[in-house]
Amino acid sequence: MKFIERKYSAEYSISLINEYAKSKSWHFAVSRLGKSHTTSKCIIKNNNGDILSIGYGKGLGKTSEVGSIYESVEHYFSSFEAISENINYLKTDFLEFDETIKNTPYYCEIVRQKCKTLGCLPYKRIFSEEINYVPVFLSFVDYTNKTHLRDNLDYKKLLKFGTNSGISIANSYEEACIHSISELIERDALSVFLADHFLGDKKFGKIINLDSLPDDLKNIIDIILSKSLLKNILLIDITTDIDVPSFCAVSEDDLYAENPSPIGSGTSLSPIYAAYRALCELLQYHEVRLTSHLVSKAEKTALLAVKNYRKFVDCVNFNVDESIMPKINWNYPDVFLDINSILEKLYSKIDAVGGEVFCYEIHSEPSLFSVVSCHCPILDRFNLVRMGAVMLPGQRAMSYVK
Repeated sequence: MKFIERKYSAEYSISLINEYAKSKSWHFAVSRLGKSHTTSKCIIKNNNGDILSIGYGKGLGKTSEVGSIYESVEHYFSSFEAISENINYLKTDFLEFDETIKNTPYYCEIVRQKCKTLGCLPYKRIFSEEINYVPVFLSFVDYTNKTHLRDNLDYKKLLKFGTNSGISIANSYEEACIHSISELIERDALSVFLADHFLGDKKFGKIINLDSLPDDLKNIIDIILSKSLLKNILLIDITTDIDVPSFCAVSEDDLYAENPSPIGSGTSLSPIYAAYRALCELLQYHEVRLTSHLVSKAEKTALLAVKNYRKFVDCVNFNVDESIMPKINWNYPDVFLDINSILEKLYSKIDAVGGEVFCYEIHSEPSLFSVVSCHCPILDRFNLVRMGAVMLPGQRAMSYVK
């Protein structure tokens, strides 16, 4: 399978990140999870044996290994401690004139709190050097759990609103932006599906006939069914009006019959790669849950948080009503583009629905890797309800709900 969003091979990417790790006296402890050999876990340790960060990866061959290593590095640099020195503390009065957030649901609540101070990071419009300050809590969800001496905004009413952001790492700034923007679109698509299917009239989404899949995807299905306890897999096309192929995969799990259904999602300009990512993430979810009690604990915490909202409970459990969803055969043309063309096309797709993308480079090691946070105010983040966030769907998700 051709990974159009990757600049280098997995082997070369690993050699680059190993070069940086050596300079920091880091050690990558990589292990395989489950029987499928498609899920990896990486723990970064220093010379004292202290754990610095953990990451997971998915995919065939070396893909899961390189994914877990790079994700662990991404998590290291995207922690609050790592970004705190770049936070600008601004008055809400200043943000009253900031076009970045003016049409968002949380705008009114922020400017209502006159003369309060909140933490912001200096994002840039993509393909521009213009600075726009974005509130930290919109991109770094654990920000409100920290104590901030200079931030006195009351976030209680703001946390019911979602906004879309994504953090990614890659071997270049452009490639990292591609992964991050794809994550924005993926989360938006999943949010739309959740809102329509569990709050609305279930008119959004199409189930793909698995017998019609290309061989590369049938291979992943065979691995899932033969190497795990998952069964009755559904692959659902959840592509929105942004028109970037997006898929969600869900299945039954006999070992965790009382838990929420495992799911995976994926987005890419290449339909086959988007579906591949969704299926691999489904298997990753299952294999991580097998090896970590923290997943089941998080699921129970999420269900407890939304227990008073029946439809939100349905979102967490993700029991899809397939009987009323249309079934289609796989009939998607594949796409082959270079890195710069992919980035431009993703940007134009979001621009066509009235969105803007803002980027903040969290950390850069020239010629080695870049860690980037991208933010798009209009895209939805209702998918956080599956983590127990009692929040409202945004305008985009609600526009699909009849």
